[in-house]
Amino acid sequence: MRLWFALFCFVLLPSLASSFVFDHTVYHAQDVFLDISVENTISFSSSPSLLEMELFYFPQHHQGQELLAKHISPPAIQTNTSLLFSWDDPSAPLSIRVHSTVQSSFLRPEIRAPILFPYTTIPAELAMYLQSAEIIVITPEIEQTAARIIGNETDAVRVAFLLASWVKEHIAYELSSVTIEASQTSQWVLENRIGVCDELTSLFIAFLRSQGIPARFVSGIAYTNLDILDTPWGPHGWAEVWFPGIGWVPYDVTYGQFGWVDATHVVFRTSVDAQTRAASYSVTGRDTRLLPGPVERFVSLINRSQEITPDVVLKVTPALDRVGSGGFNRIDAHVVNTRPYYVSTELFLVPSTRMQVLSAQSVPVLLEPFQSVSVPWLVQVDSDLRRGHSYTFPLQVVSHAGVRANVSFSATSHAAVHERSSLWQDEQSVSAELIDCSAPRVARVGEPVHISCVGEDVCIGSVCASEKTVVFDAPGVYTLVAQSALARRVLTFSVSQEPKLDLSASVENVFRGEDAVLRIVVSAQNEVPVEDVELLLMHPLFEQSAHIGLVSDESTFVLTIPSSSLARQNTVTISAPYASPITVSFEVFPTSFQDRVFLLVHAAFAWLQERIF
Repeated sequence: MRLWFALFCFVLLPSLASSFVFDHTVYHAQDVFLDISVENTISFSSSPSLLEMELFYFPQHHQGQELLAKHISPPAIQTNTSLLFSWDDPSAPLSIRVHSTVQSSFLRPEIRAPILFPYTTIPAELAMYLQSAEIIVITPEIEQTAARIIGNETDAVRVAFLLASWVKEHIAYELSSVTIEASQTSQWVLENRIGVCDELTSLFIAFLRSQGIPARFVSGIAYTNLDILDTPWGPHGWAEVWFPGIGWVPYDVTYGQFGWVDATHVVFRTSVDAQTRAASYSVTGRDTRLLPGPVERFVSLINRSQEITPDVVLKVTPALDRVGSGGFNRIDAHVVNTRPYYVSTELFLVPSTRMQVLSAQSVPVLLEPFQSVSVPWLVQVDSDLRRGHSYTFPLQVVSHAGVRANVSFSATSHAAVHERSSLWQDEQSVSAELIDCSAPRVARVGEPVHISCVGEDVCIGSVCASEKTVVFDAPGVYTLVAQSALARRVLTFSVSQEPKLDLSASVENVFRGEDAVLRIVVSAQNEVPVEDVELLLMHPLFEQSAHIGLVSDESTFVLTIPSSSLARQNTVTISAPYASPITVSFEVFPTSFQDRVFLLVHAAFAWLQERIF
């Protein structure tokens, strides 16, 4: 699935670069209605006693889409993220099918005012969407690059737009990054400047998380009409970005859809990391080898609604009405947002023959409510125009929503040739300074956190000093800004309660010759899981330890004490990290005279041990 996922994302790009190729009745529809079938066949070398399959890849309820109907065959146990199929003693190849009828809508959450960046607090449940992961990895280079891109921007909407635009402009789309096993990491993509759609999305998400903006990965399907594909619907990956007061907002870096997605995007799952695994399998049986086939999807369009209403108005003018042979000209698109909320679009310049576009042919644009801006392109006509002839060069500018504006200018061999510099100012690359700070990303409530920054005239939060100690009094996600006159650094802290475990234990009556069975209940408090928990049992005659791993809620463990280690009266102390020690006392009852003698000797030995050691 990984190879097909990447291939689809890559070959979609040519049609995006000239958006007029699209079937606009689908791509520009307000709603599309789809039949989606996800199917899988599983074979095996010999009959197992139990076979289980967990399917992650199927349409979900999500903002912007609704499941009108769903049929699962055979019946399965459904969780929030998967379907669990189970077979006892299967004797033939098995098939599963999840058939859904989906209504998917054009989705653009309306943001009507700037959102202050950096965020001050973030809900604790979003902490996972700020963390480094296996593929979406956050490194110092990623954090520094993101900081340089956004500079001193204070509007989170523009921050996300700047990061998405940078990824789309600076990362080339190449299949050479594809491996069957997994996506390349976000750091690899940044270093090599190539990738496919899931990898571009991973870098974009890593950029956001490094600056304290929660973001998550979305897997699903999307549409193209390229003839080289067997189906116009294929796997795709994009992102969702969290804004306070708004919630999750979609960003598709590959398609240039920043803050919105068209109705052909259907969500199958969201995740912390970039995951393309469609299913997992487990089998119980002797010498059984599973032979699962690929998880396939079949999509057909049932219907579509009316097209979306354009949200921008375009007007295009040339800087010069006439140029000479080999001359330069600047084409200016004047774009107006007609909406009371942010609108982003991508403008494409469609040139004539005998002309070169010297600037980027497509330009992403973010417009505030009712804002108007001008977008320029630099073009140059060929230098071999025939003398005595007049040429007309028609051009067209097209927006994502299909809004078009036409313009033309003329050229003759004898007309004046203007200097490039009189029409176009190349952007100067500015290497912004960065503040180097050291501080832990994870902290505990009530625990002092020391922050140290290098630089002159640095302010950390409200304290103008290069060092500061902070104490967080409640769990959550917090940000502090280290800033100087020329630079800024966003510091993010995930704060949780101190881990705490509660212990309780019980033991039944024990008779001589029987082992003592301790039932120990370990409970995690403060909603903080505790890893690598080690229980320690102390008794005058022995010590015993048990490793029980992760405790995330309440777990019961049974420990056995051999009868040969017991005295008549026994007190066992049980301790564990982040827990107060407890004791449990019990008596071993003799069943014969010899038992009494044995237990008396053990008691005397225990008494001596306590006093000697």
